[in-house]
Amino acid sequence: VLSAGQEFKKDVEGKPIDVGALYLKGDDRNFIVLDVNSDSEWRPVYHEYAHFMLEMNLPRTPLWFDEGLADYFSTVKFESNQFTLGAAPPGYLELLDKPSTLPLDQVLSVTPFSREYHSMVHGRSEFYARSWLLAHYLLSNKKLAQAMQYFDLTMNHRVTIAQAVQQAFGMTLKELSDAMKEHRGRIQQTTQSYPAPPVEKLSYSIDGVKDTQVRALWADLHLHSPDHQAQAETEFRQLLSEEGEHPNAAAHAGLGYLALRKGDLARAQREFEKAAQAGSDDAYVWYLA
Repeated sequence: VLSAGQEFKKDVEGKPIDVGALYLKGDDRNFIVLDVNSDSEWRPVYHEYAHFMLEMNLPRTPLWFDEGLADYFSTVKFESNQFTLGAAPPGYLELLDKPSTLPLDQVLSVTPFSREYHSMVHGRSEFYARSWLLAHYLLSNKKLAQAMQYFDLTMNHRVTIAQAVQQAFGMTLKELSDAMKEHRGRIQQTTQSYPAPPVEKLSYSIDGVKDTQVRALWADLHLHSPDHQAQAETEFRQLLSEEGEHPNAAAHAGLGYLALRKGDLARAQREFEKAAQAGSDDAYVWYLA
């Protein structure tokens, strides 16, 4: 867990979005970068972990369900002997109380390429809030089986959204929208608490992290970001210039991955061999060396 760097703050339509965390998915590892000064720093962690679990356990699902379910689990609250689910993310209820500018059929049709998803200006916040409310309604009313039927109808059989809602949920789009509004009024009563599962007691130790390890980790984060490849190479080479008697396995591995992406197989192998000789704990390094 790291303090989020300013270089990772995203611009949308020329306007910076001040986010509390960044989730960066990779083939070999995933990164969660946190702004430790944020009051809600753990909510993005739970949100993205829910995405990860969803991807690992279900076929592809619509974007509204992905984000709605992730937001549903993002507000989980752990206490000594129980955990609570269903609380609203900050600002969502106030947003839902305002006149809607995003009809339900539009919420259901948003994709990762849609304007509503990428832009805060054109309704991204409302998309998230309404997706959360719909997921909350489905979970609270035990309608996940109907939701799965809806996914099958729209994604596998190309049934229109209105027809799929009617067939899967037995109601029109307007009736579903009205049911969501009614559910909004009962959110406080639908929060659920569950006994916490027993936790195995484990012993652990805490070691200090060396400056070179921190820098190598940041360089690896840049390596996994398509927009920061050149920066990663500069950082890895700087680490190697300071390695002295102890070769930096992470830096050699990073340069190996960069060479591999550029198609320079001979240089990649040399770097991976140096990383392995330096004691790399990366299984891919030993496989590729």
